[in-house]
Parts: sequence; C-alpha cells; structure tokens
Amino acid sequence: MDLLDDEPDTPPSALSAYRSPEVLGLAAFALSLSALFGFGLLSGSILLSVYDGPPSEGRQIAAALLGAALAGIPMLMGLDATRHLLDDDPVWVSAVARAAVLLGGLVILLRLAHTLVAVLSDNPGYVTY
Repeated sequence: MDLLDDEPDTPPSALSAYRSPEVLGLAAFALSLSALFGFGLLSGSILLSVYDGPPSEGRQIAAALLGAALAGIPMLMGLDATRHLLDDDPVWVSAVARAAVLLGGLVILLRLAHTLVAVLSDNPGYVTY
C-alpha cells in the first residue's frame, strides 16, 4: 500500500499462481499431446457414447467437430501463457507454451481434415472416432 493512496492494494487471487506461464504452458502442452493422440474427452468421442446402438454418420461428424473444438482448449491455454511471458522467464517456458500452441493448431487442422474426408467419402464406414 502506498502511503499516498486512499485505497489499499487488492490482494492477489488464490488461483493466480495457476495462471502463471510455467503452469499454463506445461498444462497446455500435456493437453495438446493428449488431444493429438486422441486420449480422453478431447477426442469428441464422448458424444458417441451417449447414444445406444451404432453411431450414425451425422453423429460421427458431430463428434469430429466437437473434437476439433475441444482441441482449441490447449491452444488457447498456450496462447494465454505466451501472452503473459516475462523477459526474465526461462527459455523453456516460452518454448513449451509455443509448442502447445503449434500442437493445438495441428490437432485442429488434422481433425477438420479427417472430418472433411469423412464427409466427402462415399462410404465413411472406415472412419472411426
């Protein structure tokens, strides 16, 4: 608190340590790798498990588009980490954050290309999500 200020400084949030570039960059990199390999909820296959029976072509395409949208989460986290980098941060922090952005963008492009192939093919039965 500055002696000339009438208002006290606001205390930092309890979650502010989790928004540091070190934490966001590593979490974004791990999530982008899991999205690249299709692990967990980031693949969009959760949409297919909700319904009984074999998935229709429309559900498969909706699951692929959901997977592409969910792959944007690690990319946005990496962009946030890159935006809040400081000059005195170690080099690995910026490298991991930028790698997470690149991997997230790659996953989005691959999922959208895979969906485009499924839409344009005559027999999309080979396409599994």
